[in-house]
Amino acid sequence: MKNIKPDESSEDTDLSFKVFHDLMPKRVGKILLVSSPYDAFIMEEEGRLAERIIHEYRGLNLSRPPRITWVSSIEDALTILSKSKFDLIITMPVRDTADPYIFHRKIQKKFPQIQMILLVHDTGILSLAPEHRKTDSTCRLFVWNGNTDLLLSMIKSTEDQMNVYHDTKRAMVRVIILVEDSPEYRSSILPLLYREIVTQTQKIMDDSLNEEHRILRMRARPKILIAENFEEAETLFHKYKPYILSVFSDVRFFKNGNLDDHAGFRLCEMIKKEKPGLPLLMLSSDNSNRKKALEIANVFLNKNSPSLHMEIRTFLEQYLAFGDFIFRLPTGEEVARVSNLYQMEKAIPSIPDESVYFHAEKDHFSTWLMARSEIQLASKLQPVHTTDFSSTREIKQYLVACLRKKRKSRHRGVITDFSSDGFYPDLDFTKIGNGSLGGKGRGLAFLSSFLGSNRSLWKKFPSARITIPKTL
Repeated sequence: MKNIKPDESSEDTDLSFKVFHDLMPKRVGKILLVSSPYDAFIMEEEGRLAERIIHEYRGLNLSRPPRITWVSSIEDALTILSKSKFDLIITMPVRDTADPYIFHRKIQKKFPQIQMILLVHDTGILSLAPEHRKTDSTCRLFVWNGNTDLLLSMIKSTEDQMNVYHDTKRAMVRVIILVEDSPEYRSSILPLLYREIVTQTQKIMDDSLNEEHRILRMRARPKILIAENFEEAETLFHKYKPYILSVFSDVRFFKNGNLDDHAGFRLCEMIKKEKPGLPLLMLSSDNSNRKKALEIANVFLNKNSPSLHMEIRTFLEQYLAFGDFIFRLPTGEEVARVSNLYQMEKAIPSIPDESVYFHAEKDHFSTWLMARSEIQLASKLQPVHTTDFSSTREIKQYLVACLRKKRKSRHRGVITDFSSDGFYPDLDFTKIGNGSLGGKGRGLAFLSSFLGSNRSLWKKFPSARITIPKTL
């Protein structure tokens, strides 16, 4: 084996846990809704927005879900905006004959720093101001169809836009780019993507150490960024290129100010050239685009397919490694599956050599770890190739050593909740139940936390091993 170690860093701190505290510093806490009384009732009361956020995201917004303030006129909106601070403004046309952008233009002129979303019932109203729709990139447009998941995804999309630069720099959080210029399809696809990402993240949370870890880990979910034309998509791709997890692209959208029937093909060709291994998904309502799309992208989906949700989920599982890791032989036969790091660590030695080599050669291990927000470990495995080892046995030993080192470093100094389904016998400190610790237990817990957070002791006494007894 070519001088490859499980961890070449002198400080094996678990940044993926500690950095969670710093993620998503900006939140959508106050929303101003400018609409008719009926629309306000539907969104805030029937939609039960606060309850849905708490239920769906399980603490992602901590204890303060967004609060909606409703006004019915532009005058009232401007008055309240001059007195109170809002994070997001959602405008809906009050009259079907009104210019749908009139509220947006007036508010944007006086409060350009506030994120704005235009929500309409029918895209036919947009024909009243076609030029504004084509040229205005500051107003994100969605179509309301009564689906409360759309409200949640609009808020999450806004928060992703607010936090993506900070979170990618701070913790290498992954990014998915959705290129879609149609408000109808965007309003349909975006909730599907968020639902699948939240489901995946909740599965990861089940492998967390304790309740705090579960809540904080939700913040590291992939961000979804929306682009409506070629230039926006190109800019996002180059800006977040090291962190891109995948690109979902329409085929027909604006390029250089003109509607281009092949803009999606050109975009994906450029992306494939600059980042060859990136999973690409192309979508179109025109099935004649399938052949050309499959020459460039991994998968093509028809946006009008009744099984679109399941097809997107299949893409996420097969190409982005969402869900369990399935060990397969090169023939495709399944030999085993694991759902967390500990299971993988224990399973690898008994997996057939040809299966491990197959997955290592295709970089499946780092892809799966990346999907589970184990970004540090995934980033270490990505540059390592099968040619760096003299045998598959060495590959297995290297993987097991990396997984064990990562798992132990993550547990160091943390009081872990006991679970009969996933008990790790080599943990430093495990707690059963929800009651308070006794005197001796509290002292051991303090020492465990102190040793885990003070790396200077390990440097000061490099030849000594300072630890506490395994405690349950």
